[in-house]
Amino acid sequence: MNEIDMNLSSPLSVEKLAEELHVSQTHLNRLFKSATGYTAGKYIRDRRMETALHLLKHTTMPIKQIAYHVGIPDTQHFNKLIRQYYDSPPTQLRRSLDH
Repeated sequence: MNEIDMNLSSPLSVEKLAEELHVSQTHLNRLFKSATGYTAGKYIRDRRMETALHLLKHTTMPIKQIAYHVGIPDTQHFNKLIRQYYDSPPTQLRRSLDH
């Protein structure tokens, strides 16, 4: 979990993480699920979205830069994920957090 949090802006994948930890993807997911209740992939996505929400709420960082900072350099994909997680596009979400 620390490895993910420290490298959130990097292109993380369950496969790469498992290789770095010298375990299978299945074993890594099993360990994650027992520790967090989530698979490693879901944990990565959730941490990215939580960090993005924090940055939208507490900074004036451009949305494109936030997307890059959380490891999603494709702004369209970032916008889609934000909508899925928070039911609003990033610009509207940022405005609603200002009030």
